[in-house]
Amino acid sequence: TRRALVLFARFKGEPANAVPSWAGDLFNPDRPGSISHFYDTMSFGRLQVRGEVGPRVYESAQPASAYLEDAQSPEEEFGRFSLEILRQADQDLDFA
Repeated sequence: TRRALVLFARFKGEPANAVPSWAGDLFNPDRPGSISHFYDTMSFGRLQVRGEVGPRVYESAQPASAYLEDAQSPEEEFGRFSLEILRQADQDLDFA
């Protein structure tokens, strides 16, 4: 059995949306098409993926352009974006 966490996020300045209504079923093993159902079926029950969805949509500290590659920073800043979102989620979720 493997555990997973889904966090919804947006860049600063993007329209605010709630967590999608279908998110609650992402790890429902009885729901055809869910992540859990897919892995249960495809592995004949040998790999179970269970998890949870964060309680809200998290917003980055900066707009999308701050995380993209440019001439001064030859690498994209996706890691920084991810860390910002994870730090916020850490206030809402027990990562232990």
